[in-house]
Amino acid sequence: MPAGTETPAKPSGKIFDATSSHKAKQVGGTGRGVRNAAISALIIFMVVNAFLWLGDGKRSKANGQGADFWNSPASIDLTVQSWRQAAARPNIVLLGSSLVMFPFWAMDKEIEPKIDSIFQYHDSIVLAKQLAAAGLPDQKIFSFAVFGEMISDAYLYVDEFLKGDKKPDCIVFGVAPRDFYDHDLPSPMATFTFQRLVSLGNFSNYAALYLPGWEKKADWLAQHLCYFYGKRWRLQLETDKAVSRAYRRLGIAGGAEMKAATSKENAAFMLMGTGEERFQNSLLEYS
Repeated sequence: MPAGTETPAKPSGKIFDATSSHKAKQVGGTGRGVRNAAISALIIFMVVNAFLWLGDGKRSKANGQGADFWNSPASIDLTVQSWRQAAARPNIVLLGSSLVMFPFWAMDKEIEPKIDSIFQYHDSIVLAKQLAAAGLPDQKIFSFAVFGEMISDAYLYVDEFLKGDKKPDCIVFGVAPRDFYDHDLPSPMATFTFQRLVSLGNFSNYAALYLPGWEKKADWLAQHLCYFYGKRWRLQLETDKAVSRAYRRLGIAGGAEMKAATSKENAAFMLMGTGEERFQNSLLEYS
């Protein structure tokens, strides 16, 4: 090696690549951005979901004035509220569907025309008088009969309310064949009673009885945790209505006209159809 010439330094093996470092920072920044965006979206969804559940709960509370008792749990709300407000423990509780609800109300309506509507009335003047005549005076009676109630619903009322310091001496239980399986309902969970009385708070008490498979349990939980999933049929109905209105404005026949048969069946079930419609619907129920 010539004199005065320096030996070049050997590379240390750590080479700084500015391009690779910049790319790594970009990837890291992108990852954090996606993560932050996902967390923000989840928080927004949870807030909107909670807001919708709270709003829906307020709308569904019955005030007894102008409530749609046929198409909502309004009558159940009134019945449960009356039960909780009753100061004295009842001696006798009437339990059942409209099979019990209507005749006891109708008999008292003949005696006292000013009594409340069938959905708001939870007493029995006739039964109290007959018991008094038989030697059992001053019997306190409460009617827990709710229209459309099935056997599965009656179990819920007994298990939730007819116990402790409100446990009655006697239950008069009216039952008919349709109370075991209603043609108009796809499952015991589809009743207004189940929808109103079973919540996340007491779901574990009834899950094994009403939802034997884990798929059904998961589906029920999803319906009560996610508003959009739980109300998907209502949202679909409202969307169909909006589309039908748009079709009518354009002069095009919409889907509502194609559902006339279904509406007639519902009218029969709600006792708003003709006598023949109600009779045919009853045949299906009892068969």
